[in-house]
Amino acid sequence: MYIYNVKIFDTRNEAEILRDLGLSNREALIYLAALQTGGGTITDLAEVAKIERTSIYYHLKRLLTLKLLKAITKGSHQVYIPADPDRLKELNEKNQKEFHLFFPVLQEQFTQHSSKSMIEFYQGKEELNKFYDRMYQILSMLKGDNNVVYILGTSYRHVVETGPDFLNFEKPKNKINVIVKTILPKGQKSKDPKRNAMDPYIVTRFNLPKAQIRYIDDKYKYPGAIVVTSDRVIQIDYKNMNYAITANKNLATTWRMFFEYIWNTLR
Repeated sequence: MYIYNVKIFDTRNEAEILRDLGLSNREALIYLAALQTGGGTITDLAEVAKIERTSIYYHLKRLLTLKLLKAITKGSHQVYIPADPDRLKELNEKNQKEFHLFFPVLQEQFTQHSSKSMIEFYQGKEELNKFYDRMYQILSMLKGDNNVVYILGTSYRHVVETGPDFLNFEKPKNKINVIVKTILPKGQKSKDPKRNAMDPYIVTRFNLPKAQIRYIDDKYKYPGAIVVTSDRVIQIDYKNMNYAITANKNLATTWRMFFEYIWNTLR
């Protein structure tokens, strides 16, 4: 019997913790058995984990896939030794990262069937890129008839002149299939058509298709920006670096109608 070193665990509590990290009950018991014994054959691990030998193979395979166990040959026997518990930390961090990416999708589904507004706040230089990553994610989810983005905004040049932090970005290689309609203050219109093609700021930052732009009298110019999608209103204060994303279809529709009214008066 290949048992090298016995360690004592409160197996019930330890297994529960491992289940919280995503392992099944039997996977947790097998991994703990490997830690307790230092490694063993299928028979050894089944005996220590108190699991029927015939039912252990599937769980061993998954633990090997997760790199929580490693198979080695000892003579004529296949022995399974445990990975360093640091591997559990890596898996936990990976799960948290994947959940962070998936959570906005869950939020969107909830918001579509609820009257409750979901509001996200970002503030300061530390959260600047986090905010724009989230915004890009929102725009990437726009499909079909809901792929129009309405922007009461400011020019690319005006934004980057606010501070060097707004120049610290890497353009996505692929364009998102959206239609961008923008209203800018007339004073921000450049004599160089190439500069106007960079407007508004997010067109250049996100490598979006060229925006449709109309210009409003400078007496109505604004220091921030409002970005409206089919179900979100995104508020941007460039100077103070404050950002808010409100998921509420009624508010988004209200802002869109307001935008369309101004847009039509600027023909």
